[in-house]
Amino acid sequence: GDLAGAVAEWQKAAEVEKPYSVPLRNLAMVAWKKENDLPKASGLFAKAIAAWPSDQTLYRDAAAVLVADNKRPDAIALLETMPLDHARRGDITVSLARAYNDEKRYDDALKLLEGPKFSNWELNTETWQAFHRAHIERGKTRFDAKQYDTALEDFAASLTYPEFLGVGRSAKPEESEGLYWKGKALDALARKDEARAAWTEGAAGAEKSDTQKEYIKLCKDALGTS
Repeated sequence: GDLAGAVAEWQKAAEVEKPYSVPLRNLAMVAWKKENDLPKASGLFAKAIAAWPSDQTLYRDAAAVLVADNKRPDAIALLETMPLDHARRGDITVSLARAYNDEKRYDDALKLLEGPKFSNWELNTETWQAFHRAHIERGKTRFDAKQYDTALEDFAASLTYPEFLGVGRSAKPEESEGLYWKGKALDALARKDEARAAWTEGAAGAEKSDTQKEYIKLCKDALGTS
């Protein structure tokens, strides 16, 4: 199609006294995806949000631009202050949880995920991935601080599938990372047999992602030296 012609029309529509959000959003997407001008895209998304403050997809996309521009705290602030006239979209909840995880705000990520009840069709396994990551990373922080009991609680929780996530355990789950760290915490607590059981289960995991393969190997290595 004629993108240049469309952009010219959107610019005209955006220059009226009270523009609609649609042309502003379209121009923001062009600045982001075509021009790779992230500051320009952020400015246009801000104007689109001002034009239609209840459109949650505008906040979602604006936050994605901020993250791409290495402004994750700003993205978090934007999503946290989004007006909630109706329930927060599931994809936005996951985006915010991931951002919390990346900022090492694991308590905030878990509190956020435990609020709504997700539909599996809506997000597939992304809710569980964010939940799993928060527990793994908080557990590692506790493990490094020699808080082995609470670290174990996190690593064990990372292997669960709470109903509110809307995700069931698959036939070939990727759990070897959680099992490796669970074994490490049990080993640190001198619960050697339970540690070996965790590593044995982890070593037998399905070889799917690179991370899964890495932790299958680490489980096998742990068994060889325990």
